[in-house]
Amino acid sequence: MELRELLLPIVANDYRLIDAYRPADGTPLLRTDVHALTGADDPQVTPEEAGQWRAVTSGRFALTVLDGDHFCLVPEAERVARVALDPEQHVPV
Repeated sequence: MELRELLLPIVANDYRLIDAYRPADGTPLLRTDVHALTGADDPQVTPEEAGQWRAVTSGRFALTVLDGDHFCLVPEAERVARVALDPEQHVPV
């Protein structure tokens, strides 16, 4: 079996979930910190939209806006790793 055949159903299910999931009324908030990352020029998720993640948690929220578009995580991989590993970089918004 090829890698593509293994991964394609997983990716397709992720997109179905993204498109269809809506939390039920009364769904409890997460009790953990949330740190959202987005690209400054992302045509799919603006910084304002990424900021809406703050509504899903009772913990701290941080937003990091990276240079680039929707695929900014690849060229910004070092910065993403630093943010993920260093709690001091999680500046609450």
